[in-house]
Amino acid sequence: MRAPHCIPTKPRISTQRSSGLTKPSRKLKAVVIETQRQLPPRTHNLLDLAKKAGLPPRFHGFIRELSPQYLVSRYPDAAGAAPADLYDGRVSRIILRKSEEVRKWARRKL
Repeated sequence: MRAPHCIPTKPRISTQRSSGLTKPSRKLKAVVIETQRQLPPRTHNLLDLAKKAGLPPRFHGFIRELSPQYLVSRYPDAAGAAPADLYDGRVSRIILRKSEEVRKWARRKL
C-alpha cells in the first residue's frame, strides 16, 4: 500500500501515449534495444533513430516528414496551436497508416 504522500493529487493525462505520432519512435527504440542490446539514443530526431534501428530507406521519407510532427505531439506548446487545429482527418489517417507500416516492420524485427 502506498503512503498517502506518494499518491498524486492530479491525474496524469498524456495525449501522446496512443498517438500515431509516437508509436514509430517507441517501436524503433524497441528494435534498437532488441537487436543491438543497448539503449537507444536520446534524441528527438526520428531519422537518426530509424537509421540506428535499421529501418529500410523506403520509410525514411515518411520519418523525415514525421519528425517535426513528433516534436509537436511531445510538446504541444511548440506548435502555437491546438492539435485539433493543426491536423484534419485526412492528415491523421495518413500518419496512422504509415505509422502502422513502420509498426509492422518493427514487429517482424522483434
